[in-house]
Amino acid sequence: MKRLRFTRYVGVLKSFFKEAKQYLRLGKCQSNDFDAQIADISIIMITYMMLGLKKRFQAYDTIGGAFRDVQYELIEYTLAEKLFGLFIELVSSILSRFEIDPEHFMQVMMEDDLFSETIIEILAKEIDVKNTRKAA
Repeated sequence: MKRLRFTRYVGVLKSFFKEAKQYLRLGKCQSNDFDAQIADISIIMITYMMLGLKKRFQAYDTIGGAFRDVQYELIEYTLAEKLFGLFIELVSSILSRFEIDPEHFMQVMMEDDLFSETIIEILAKEIDVKNTRKAA
């Protein structure tokens, strides 16, 4: 009985390492700092456990599919974050070039009804695009 339980645990560990290496980049951290290595492994283990819970609640999705979804969302989020940072930097450069106070500029833009409606339309389209991707 104990041998069977031990064999089951070994199988669980093997599948964790295989899937974590394949999908979550376990062992790919290039930091020389021990704390960073531990943090990387901890984050990977937490992500694996969260994906396991997601799989358990949504049994129709394979664990590989869950990994790919999360990986795509992380790449998309990172890219969007970088693009937003570049956009903010560009707008700040333009405003400083024309000696415009950024706070006053934002206040004027928010008071403009056309601007507010345009922002709402853009956000609505983005939500539709994301829902279409998830449905496909």
